[in-house]
Amino acid sequence: MYNLYGVDAHGQRDLLGIHLGRGAESSTQRGIILEDLKTRGVQDILFVCSEGLTGLKARIEASFPESLHQGCIIHSVRNSVRFVAEEHRQAVCADLRKIYTTSSQAEARLVLEPVGQNWDEIYPQIRRQ
Repeated sequence: MYNLYGVDAHGQRDLLGIHLGRGAESSTQRGIILEDLKTRGVQDILFVCSEGLTGLKARIEASFPESLHQGCIIHSVRNSVRFVAEEHRQAVCADLRKIYTTSSQAEARLVLEPVGQNWDEIYPQIRRQ
């Protein structure tokens, strides 16, 4: 089930749609949902926050060319800790939180270095995510 929320310029949130997925997730399926939004009157989207599904960014650009795509932090963290042992997961997530709660990309890069050093030997994939 896909829930699409919109937030207008005044901070008002609206539920734009609830769509039932059929089968595996695909960018084609998401493209159909985006086109449905256009058909129902959505004229512009400032940015879309979603998981990193292959081909999704292209579908967003096809439907709403001026929109920005932002990867969902929850999906990024899940991908980063997917192969982390349960005994380390809480500590790794705490370190990742130090990165994604920074106020700028430059600050995040500074924080990434010591976090990476903490975990590179055991989990080199974390820094790559």
